[in-house]
Amino acid sequence: SNIVDTIHNLCPDLDRPVPELRVSLNDLPSNDFNYICASLPEFYDRVNNNKEGLGFG
Repeated sequence: SNIVDTIHNLCPDLDRPVPELRVSLNDLPSNDFNYICASLPEFYDRVNNNKEGLGFG
């Protein structure tokens, strides 16, 4: 989510539209895939709340 926040903050400063982001999750030994999946609802809530302030809501 730090990357998403950074992109959303930089695009207006650079006079660029916010791009559509696609994320692929790999189940690697170093990833806690269960944690990532469990945190998705909170992530989507944050994205939806942020969209309202950007004129998307």
